[in-house]
Amino acid sequence: MKWFIEVENRKTIRHPATEDNLKQAFPDGIPDRFEPFERIGSQLVPDTEFQKSVVNYVKNEHGIWNDVWSIEDMTEEEKQQKIYEISENVKALVASRLRFAKVMAMQCTADSDLSGVQKWEECISKHESWQLVSVLPTFPQIPLLLKKDIQNNEWVESIEV
Repeated sequence: MKWFIEVENRKTIRHPATEDNLKQAFPDGIPDRFEPFERIGSQLVPDTEFQKSVVNYVKNEHGIWNDVWSIEDMTEEEKQQKIYEISENVKALVASRLRFAKVMAMQCTADSDLSGVQKWEECISKHESWQLVSVLPTFPQIPLLLKKDIQNNEWVESIEV
């Protein structure tokens, strides 16, 4: 598969595109502003959650553009955005678990499973009182949902095998 990249004033201005895509976009022929591109690198994996993979396009001695990957530290703004996104995802997960716990508690009530109702009320209490303090340095521990241990006929946070 052949690749091309758009170049203006000897600088790339977009990401690479396949020849097939360019032929569809430009049925009369690929414009001269697109130069040959060859994938040679692969994306690097950051060492920490506050680093990012960055790609630069470099023209080699044969006149073909290549991708060159590096690892960079995130800016303070990028770090804060990542922390915010993680926090929102965790809060949404806890809210979802709380809704599920309330439904399960109602189901236990309908089934007259009094020990189950009590266990689910405790579970709901853990979720309602849970607070996200920080996403650093590790991912926060979210309260577990209950499971029905059918062998012992009781609701537990985890089932021993």
